[in-house]
Amino acid sequence: LTKFYYRTIFKEVPFLTIVISGFALFITTVGNTQSWFGVNTLPTTANMLSALGILEFFYLAIAVTYAGELVWKERIVKFHLIFDAMPMPDFIGLFSKFLSLIGVFCTLFLFFIGLSVMIQAVQGYFDFQLSVYFGTLFSSTLISITQFLLFFFFIQVIVNDKFLGIAISVGFLVLTAVLSLMGIEHPLLTFGGQSLGQYSDMNIYGHFVLPFTWTSTYWLAFVMIIFIGATIISVRGADELLETRLKASNHRFSRP
Repeated sequence: LTKFYYRTIFKEVPFLTIVISGFALFITTVGNTQSWFGVNTLPTTANMLSALGILEFFYLAIAVTYAGELVWKERIVKFHLIFDAMPMPDFIGLFSKFLSLIGVFCTLFLFFIGLSVMIQAVQGYFDFQLSVYFGTLFSSTLISITQFLLFFFFIQVIVNDKFLGIAISVGFLVLTAVLSLMGIEHPLLTFGGQSLGQYSDMNIYGHFVLPFTWTSTYWLAFVMIIFIGATIISVRGADELLETRLKASNHRFSRP
């Protein structure tokens, strides 16, 4: 199932549109960071990571859109009753959709790492620091995306309306930004508020690693709990009312 959803996403026109837009913005951003106050700069790994940071908006766009698309995939084509009748645990469907999106993001990370290295090589800079690329994208960025993705799946399951779920997810992102502007920036109060800070060639991420680890564990534990709840009350069969799903959830803890 994970492979099926993974391959399906890469064939979707909206997905390709988002990726191409992110690619164009990344190239533009790299071009605009070649000088600093009139002085030409080298395409160091730190500068490339700064340019890659602009892509987080596009990652969130993919997460919001395809959390809804995948949750509703079988129901849109009227295949859900047959799919839900298959002899498999309740969590398999939702969890495989989550894993497929994680696979998509990892593929995008690898693509943009390769693109960044190619840009550095073309400009004559060969200190690629691949460990920094992988360490940053597959820790800070991936953890942040995972937290939002699990939360978006939860919203889709609770709301049980694809477009309303997408609207609420976008509203949640806007609310997070507004709270930050209002000065509410404590990482234990701001969803996904953990940060590795600014990369430095002298001490990499320095003392930010330990608080980032604890804060990430805190938020990952939270979203994993609500995602487990989402798998328990997810729609299976014709019972779509939340009240009905809550009543049936007790039976999902027991063996047949």
